[in-house]
Amino acid sequence: MSLLRRTTLTLVVATSSAPVYAADMPIALPIGGDVAEPPPPCPPPTPPGGALAAALAAEAAWSEPPPGIDRAPHFLKRAAIARAELGHKAHAAAYLRAYLADGRADPEAAALLRELDAALVPLAIVLKADPKDTPITVQVERDGGPADVLPPLLVTLQREGDDSGRQRGEVLVDAGRWVVVVPDDGYYRAHEVEVTVLRGIVPPPAEATLAGRDPRFIRVGVSASPFVLGAVGVGLTIGGQSQYRSTLREGEQACDGGPFQCRQLLTRAVTLRSTGTALLGASLGVGTALLSAQAGSRRRRILLWGGESILGLGAVIGGAIGVNLAARDFNSIPPVDWSDPLYQGPAKSAAARHSGAAFVLGYGASLFVYSVYYLMRDQINGARAEQHRRRDRGRPFALSPAGLAF
Repeated sequence: MSLLRRTTLTLVVATSSAPVYAADMPIALPIGGDVAEPPPPCPPPTPPGGALAAALAAEAAWSEPPPGIDRAPHFLKRAAIARAELGHKAHAAAYLRAYLADGRADPEAAALLRELDAALVPLAIVLKADPKDTPITVQVERDGGPADVLPPLLVTLQREGDDSGRQRGEVLVDAGRWVVVVPDDGYYRAHEVEVTVLRGIVPPPAEATLAGRDPRFIRVGVSASPFVLGAVGVGLTIGGQSQYRSTLREGEQACDGGPFQCRQLLTRAVTLRSTGTALLGASLGVGTALLSAQAGSRRRRILLWGGESILGLGAVIGGAIGVNLAARDFNSIPPVDWSDPLYQGPAKSAAARHSGAAFVLGYGASLFVYSVYYLMRDQINGARAEQHRRRDRGRPFALSPAGLAF
């Protein structure tokens, strides 16, 4: 079973005693007239049962020509005629439109296209995507129809002129159940909209709002990582603070080796506490970058992650300097008299600055790493999606697995 979401748009317009499919009526192929340039010769009539094989062969020959050879347009016409014989009117019409798109003079193909279009109805497709995104190509598949192999039709949408992010397109279909599929192109998650079309009745638009694919840093449990880091950080901070206060309170009574041993104990406590505050900062940095991933547009995410990467880098530099300065000040205090306030005062100040700088360092490091990764991942996903769309642009259909095998 597919895990893709389906939105079902069902038209309840008229009752019918039997299901309606594209092959209800045969199509008579028109006879061509005089032309300035003779069109490519049509294939001879196919024997019974051979139309499907002819369609698959012509589709494969047009879609996957031998290396170094351009696509031969007459294969599209052959595929269209074979599909028309099978009753696949929507596919035959789409092939003929692509065949005649460059102004080719072929009255036979034009007459057949007019006959096919008369039996089809327009299906509008409206998608809400990123406002700055390029035109998206969707697949329109026949669902619940004949058991024959039918490749998905490809429809390239057009962006509206405003900043709403809406993209529109239209495809002519015949009666039956159709599925509009937004394929997983590396940027958007796959989405499906199911439409039931009745004969001669224009269905409502197939509408969907696309959801971008999150550029995950840690595939498993990424959303829980801020809470895990925060919980560990809280535990280490509490433990280090408790050890720190206990060492200061007990003084030299707990130190068999004198003030130098006490300073070592205090150093361990401060280090433990600073490790905890660094993890707390890292938790906050990860959470900040994750929240920015929820921005509604790519442009906004770029601005957020770009600013966060600069902020994170500055925090890393400032935190590292602060930690080093605090450690130097702490280590330079001579513990002549452990209980002397002149010693404990500077020691407490240096220890507090050390833990605070560690928090800033942890926050900056995680914010910089996550924001830079998300920014790069988002751009890579967008580039791959654009490459995928350019590959499908201008193609009337996606070659089916059976066609490839044939």
